[in-house]
Amino acid sequence: MEELAGTDSKVIDITLKYGYETPDFFAKVFQRMYGVTPHMAKKKNVKSFLRISFQIQIKGKLK
Repeated sequence: MEELAGTDSKVIDITLKYGYETPDFFAKVFQRMYGVTPHMAKKKNVKSFLRISFQIQIKGKLK
């Protein structure tokens, strides 16, 4: 997520832009994926990250 380190965007703005409900949840997911918190990544000006993607499948039956 180059947007985190490569812009002046705030972590909270990026959190909401990518659909996370809370900054805490975003930070937990981010740290699991990259080994650093979003704030650390922004502070260190890290330039490249793996892209996070989600796939949701909902199944149901009609009666």
